[in-house]
Parts: sequence; structure tokens; C-alpha cells
Amino acid sequence: MHFQGVDLNLLVALDAMLEERSVTRAANRLQLRQPAMSAALQRLRYHFSDALFERVGQRLELTPRAKALVEPVRNLLIDIRATLDATVAFDPKSSNRGFRLAMSSFTAELIMPQLSKALIREAPGLRCEISYTNADMFHQLRNGLIDCCITIDDPVYFDYMRAYDEFLSQSLLRDPFTLVAARDNPHVHEGMSYDELCALPLVIVRVGEKIRSVVEHVLDQQTVKPTTPSVVPSYQLALRMISGSNMVLFARRSAAMACSHDLNLRHLASPLQLPLLEDSLIWHMRTDSDAGHMWLRQLIRNTVHGLAEYRMP
Repeated sequence: MHFQGVDLNLLVALDAMLEERSVTRAANRLQLRQPAMSAALQRLRYHFSDALFERVGQRLELTPRAKALVEPVRNLLIDIRATLDATVAFDPKSSNRGFRLAMSSFTAELIMPQLSKALIREAPGLRCEISYTNADMFHQLRNGLIDCCITIDDPVYFDYMRAYDEFLSQSLLRDPFTLVAARDNPHVHEGMSYDELCALPLVIVRVGEKIRSVVEHVLDQQTVKPTTPSVVPSYQLALRMISGSNMVLFARRSAAMACSHDLNLRHLASPLQLPLLEDSLIWHMRTDSDAGHMWLRQLIRNTVHGLAEYRMP
């Protein structure tokens, strides 16, 4: 397709080069030979009457003109892809589309075993790529770098992009917190007070890069706090760490129940008032009517519905 003399495939190449800031990496990403990508860059420089990239030491930097093109080019390609996808009938049995989902390691461990089986059974050619939650996840969602995410639907924990009205969501599952400790920890007992808890080392779990946890946000409001010697990226690791030690952990109940017996752990009522965790499926409004996205979202909902202990009523 050409628009005012510009092949739209050149915009795909430009988008890749603007993001990668490297002709070689952009060529690899688009599975093109480097000479073809270099030729595309020359055509783009001619069209925009600008060098677009300048070498600064060992790096390629964007010119002011190129920086001004980043958002418009990305948004244009996202809109074109959304328009094309929305007008094409989706047959899961024959589709070879790829989808990118973001979720915490815990959520992935909870739902992906069943979801992957359903995908292979119902859409054998479809590819699903999972990444873990991170602080700029909603920026990625807005820019089409991921298709949907499963996370706590609260802008407090993420970048400012979550405050935008362009995202849609549906509650998926809920899980309360529980206090977890080694079964032989002599300092832990049912009905223990918050002051007693503060005398024990507390392990913190963060479910995404640069995302402070729900527990940390609640502790910020407390005058007295327990020591937090370790911050780790997964419940599975944290539960192994507290086994056989005097450390304690606030964990999702489902995570604690999954490992308590094998690791000789016990879980008790929390002496700190913590909110009920509610995870939501979140997507951008531009994909709301896309047939493939609609099918995948329904498959995710059906999968979570089968996890009767955690699903929303």
C-alpha cells in the first residue's frame, strides 16, 4: 500500500528502527537482510528530508525530527493493524496469530497450565507469549506492545497511563492475604498481634519490576513496621526462604496453600488489615471488537472460571 508516494511497509521499518535505534537489530526483528533495511532508511531520509539518526560515539541517537515521529508512527501502525484485524474473520482452528499477555509470575503459574492446554486444543496454530508485569505495562498496552494484561486494576501500583479512560477491564479472580511462617517457628501463633509481628523479619514479594507491593503500600501507613531484609520477585521463592526460619511472609492464600505441606509451613490470620486482592483482565479499547481478541478474552475467562476457589462471583 502506498500513501503520497510512501510504501506503508517503510513505516513498519521506521517504527522498528526508531525503537531499536539500530539498523541491524531492526532488520533482525523484521527478518530482513541488513542491505534491505539500509535501503529503507535511505528512502525514509529522502522522504522526510532528515537524517533521522545521528551517530554519537558508539550509539545511534534520534534526531529531533525522528523523536517527533515516534508516537505518530507507532499509533498509525497500531490503528492500521487494529482495523485489518477487526475486519478479518477469526477461526481459532486455522489462525496463526500471536498474542502477548502480561501477568505476574504467580498468575502465570496459576492459570497458564490450563490455558495452554485449552489453546493447543482449540487453536493449535496460535502463539501466546507471556511476559511478567512491570511498572510501564500500561504504556506498553497503549502502544500495542502487549495485547492484554492480568493484574490488580489500581493505578496506585502502575505508571500514570492507567489513569487514562482508554482501557477496559473485567474482574477475573480474587484472593485474600494470609500470614505464612515455618511450622516450627516458635514466635508465631494464632491471634498474634501486629506488635508481635513487627519483632519478626518480613519477606516482601513484588510481582513485577519496579512495582511496590500491596503489602508495602499498607505498611507505609503504619507508624511501626517490621524489618524487611529480603525483597523477592515470586511467592514460590519467598515460601522456600521462610521454610525452617524465623522469617514470615504475607502471601496470597492460594500460593500459601499450594506449598504449605511440602515446605512444612503454616498459614494464619493476618494481624495487619490487608485488602482482598482482585485481579482483572485489562485491554485497550481499540481491540474491544477484534474477533481474535474477543475469543482469547473469553477463553481466559473460561479458564479462570474453572478455578472455582479464586473466581469472582
